This record gives sequence, C-alpha cells and structure tokens, in this order.
Amino acid sequence: MQPVPDELVPMMRDLDTRYPDSADPHEGPMFLLAEHLTGIKLTPHLLEQATYHYGVVPEPEGDLLAW
Repeated sequence: MQPVPDELVPMMRDLDTRYPDSADPHEGPMFLLAEHLTGIKLTPHLLEQATYHYGVVPEPEGDLLAW
C-alpha cells in the first residue's frame, strides 16, 4: 500500500472519522475524496447524464522491462 501524500492526510482523517466502517470504494467517501481533489461535486444527475468512453487494453506479451 502506498503512503498517503501529506496534502491529503487531513481529508483522509476527516473521511475516516465521518465514515469509520466504510471501506467500499463505491460508497460516498470515495466520491467525497474525488470532489476534494477535483473541485467537482459528483451528483447523481451529473453521473447519470455524463458520457463515458472506455476501451480495452490488452495484456502485454512478454516482459516489458526486458528491453
């Protein structure tokens, strides 16, 4: 697990205090962190009306670090 950057420690402590038993990333605290980082409030309307682009990245063949 990566250490939390210093600038996020206060926000992460606040989320942990407000939602101590919530480890599911699909629940509210993760959206609050995204809002804190981006400044964009993720409302149900915004998520429902958004256009999503996605793709599939194939697994690389062989060892990429070998070259």
